[in-house]
Amino acid sequence: MVSLRSAPHRASLLICLVLALLTVNIHAQAELEEGPVPGKEAYEPTPRFSEAIIANGFIFLSGTPGTANTTIQEQTAEVLMSFNETLSMLGSSLDAAVMSRVFLNNTADFAGMNSAYTQFFSFNPPARTTVGAHILGGSLIEIDIMALQA
Repeated sequence: MVSLRSAPHRASLLICLVLALLTVNIHAQAELEEGPVPGKEAYEPTPRFSEAIIANGFIFLSGTPGTANTTIQEQTAEVLMSFNETLSMLGSSLDAAVMSRVFLNNTADFAGMNSAYTQFFSFNPPARTTVGAHILGGSLIEIDIMALQA
């Protein structure tokens, strides 16, 4: 059994509850705008998913992996630049990011990822969870972002 006495466990539980409530609220109010972001080249992944969802004043960007055969710093920068472009097309930016989740194929890449990541979030960075995970396709990293809609 997990103790909720420690701050990290309480914070994780709080984040899970907030995301669950947002999901319920999204479906209950049917205020969901779904589909590929206009102006960006779309592809048909399997299974089908949306690159971005706008709901209740938030923009949810799907997890995006880095390009294989590049360094962790290059992949981190590539994904975050792509997110900034997408958010810009939606009238927002990385400055409005409130939460990110970073999945590393190898947790030993944390320092390299963090050095590139902090270049994009030097002031008031979003809350972040970083975990080790098996990432498909040879990528070293996958990131998703939740930002405020401007």
